[in-house]
Order: sequence, then structure tokens, then C-alpha cells
Amino acid sequence: MLAAPDARRLSQATLRDIVTDYLASHGPFPDGMSVEVARRDGSGWEQAVVVERPGTDERAVE
Repeated sequence: MLAAPDARRLSQATLRDIVTDYLASHGPFPDGMSVEVARRDGSGWEQAVVVERPGTDERAVE
């Protein structure tokens, strides 16, 4: 990923750190938001609602 045409490439670890830091301070998926989630059996997607944020990169859905 390039941040600008003349920027250096970001490693996967650096990009993961940037995203994790952002998610720690922002709530892009607030409680009550309708989302689509992958089924556990891998057969597709289904509608769900975010009910809790137990961790920085975790969301509990129903």
C-alpha cells in the first residue's frame, strides 16, 4: 500500500499496527449498527447487529 505516489511501501506489520491504533480510538462499527457477517460454516453471509465491542479488533454480533 502506498500512502502517496512518492511514499515508501508499508509492510503488512506496519499497516496492521496503523489500523489497530486507529480502531483503538475510533468506533467504525458502533453498537446497534447493522452489518453483514460471514457464516461460521463458510457458506456465505448473513445480516447481524453489533451488540458489543469486547476488544479493539473484536465485535460481538447477534
